[in-house]
Amino acid sequence: MRVFFQSWKAEYKNILRDKGAALMMIAAFLAYPFLVPTPYLPEVLKDVPVAVVDLDSSQMSRQLIRMLDASELLMTVSYSRNFTEEKTNFYRGENHGIIVIPREFQRKIMRGEKAAISVYSDASYFLIYKQIITGCLQASGTLSATIGINHLLAKGYELDKAVHTVNPLRLTINDLFNPAGGYAEYIVPAVFIILLQQTLLIGIGILAGTRHDEYNAIHSSAENLETPSRIMGKSVAYLSIYMVHAIYLVSLLHLFYRFPQRGSLSDLFIFMFIFLFAVTFMGIALSRFFKRRETSIMILLFTSIIALFLSGIAWPVESLPHWLRIISLIIPTTTGIDGFLRINQMGATLSDVWFDGAMLCLLSIAYFLLAYVPIALKSSRQTSVDELHTKKSD
Repeated sequence: MRVFFQSWKAEYKNILRDKGAALMMIAAFLAYPFLVPTPYLPEVLKDVPVAVVDLDSSQMSRQLIRMLDASELLMTVSYSRNFTEEKTNFYRGENHGIIVIPREFQRKIMRGEKAAISVYSDASYFLIYKQIITGCLQASGTLSATIGINHLLAKGYELDKAVHTVNPLRLTINDLFNPAGGYAEYIVPAVFIILLQQTLLIGIGILAGTRHDEYNAIHSSAENLETPSRIMGKSVAYLSIYMVHAIYLVSLLHLFYRFPQRGSLSDLFIFMFIFLFAVTFMGIALSRFFKRRETSIMILLFTSIIALFLSGIAWPVESLPHWLRIISLIIPTTTGIDGFLRINQMGATLSDVWFDGAMLCLLSIAYFLLAYVPIALKSSRQTSVDELHTKKSD
């Protein structure tokens, strides 16, 4: 216990003494959460600029244009009868899509024939593509329903019956866990968990590089040899700092950004405790490979993108190859993000996320062994060599 508390206290001093580690493990996490969500605060992409090419110039085509412009998703920036001109403007970036209303648009509708409009959209950015297509579908669907109802009213139908005939099956959509359908509520909570892992791993790597610079080799002397007590002392030092970050994340940042919180805070903090333990032992295990302070930053900085893609947020885990899904489980954020979002935003309990918690416990044990066993074996071999040299000297 004496070694445990000494190591705990010494690691606090190391963090505060090392400006790079303190900046990454304390200052960075206090600042990042206010910078990362800023681009996503509008929540929903609105007013995507589009151009309308009206080749019909009829009353009905103008009505459709007014409906397109009234949509909160679209903003008509230009009207024209020249498709080639608008195509040039599209490639210049003046609009992200072109909506073409063909000739005889109104005439076909009045005859009871089907009339189609053409939508050319920038599909290289799926979010823009989705908003343009959705806005066009809403406007054309509303116009179609209006035309159908007017035809039935002309035949003597009552308004309620005409509406029911045109739309016999009314669809009611309830967005669960993200009522606004906002992008920030979807992606930012997961990014917060990525930031916890990234800053903790890099901070541990910086400290390892500092120790290597000071002693020429990590654990090169018996005084600095890693033992289970020393590893646990270091891990508790890191964990105590990052549990404060977790409380800051859940209690302050979620309230500040008004993100939904439906789960029990006690369940959430227990789960975060397990998650941070797994990340801490992973960082200690990896720190043996960081011989320089800068190495951890160069290697671990880009891994946050990999962790985000493998977590199932950017792409559903069901669509990932099975072998890649298995590999992703060695990264704590894979199960950490899943469990955190289920508890925090969906109102799940610890029993509901038992698999995520069990995987994090297994990762904690595995990374603890990876942090200690190789060093213990190296120490044992070094001791045997020293004894052999002593015998030869005698």
